[in-house]
Amino acid sequence: RSKKLELKSKSKNEEKLATEINKLLNIYVNFKLIHYKHDQYGYYRIQCKYTDEIRDVKQVSMGEKNIIAFLYFLKKLEEINEQGLVDKKIIVFDDPMTSNDNNMQYIMIEELIKLINKSNKNDNIEQLIIMTHNHHFYLNLTGYLKEKYKKYQFLRFVSNGENTNIRLIKNKDEDFKSNYEALWQDLEFVYISDKGRAGLLCNIARRIVDTFTNFNSISKTKFYSGIAGAKKLFDVNSHEIEDMDADLTGVGKKTIIKILYDCFDKNNSSEHFKKYFTLDVL
Repeated sequence: RSKKLELKSKSKNEEKLATEINKLLNIYVNFKLIHYKHDQYGYYRIQCKYTDEIRDVKQVSMGEKNIIAFLYFLKKLEEINEQGLVDKKIIVFDDPMTSNDNNMQYIMIEELIKLINKSNKNDNIEQLIIMTHNHHFYLNLTGYLKEKYKKYQFLRFVSNGENTNIRLIKNKDEDFKSNYEALWQDLEFVYISDKGRAGLLCNIARRIVDTFTNFNSISKTKFYSGIAGAKKLFDVNSHEIEDMDADLTGVGKKTIIKILYDCFDKNNSSEHFKKYFTLDVL
């Protein structure tokens, strides 16, 4: 009888968990989790919200699987807390944003902020560690934190292909201010790195140009016009690997940065370039 009661209790928790996940995902996905029992064990099925058809798990995208796993993990943490099963916890999220779109990112950020706030008040969370390579996710998540640098520790891992340097971010001047600024920092890093290829420099430069021209409502054709080879160098070669290898033969990093500077200079934005690219290489 006690075993039956224990199993029943677990089933209720699993059913409740499915309901809570469905509430969070309701407006973002076209399916819902259905809990069912088979041979005294509980399982989940994926059911279409519109036809009630059971979907094969292979039809669920990697991003959808990821957000379900993320939310399931958070809800299981709550269950562990309620049952008092663990006195002290170290919780690690290793790049939770992988394969997720922006809508899912905002759900993740909201839930993680709730967990961070709980960890501030909850003595049984020893450490909460969140790792990511996504600048946008990092900026959005940390933007909600009060007393950011007093309460929390931020580490940036910078690799040159062989070794990794760990930098402690101690104040807002050392931190990322936007995804755009992060691109310029990446541009500098690739420039000074022995392992950073010229092709990678072009790729980052293209993303900088994309952001700059979109924000300032400038067509890329106009931005590149008058600077010989600029459009081919940044706008085309960053997408075509074969072309890049061919066209960049003999083109050094300094030449690439000089062409990028000339584009900004021609568009009356030389000071903008110098503000973000701080290396004295021109």
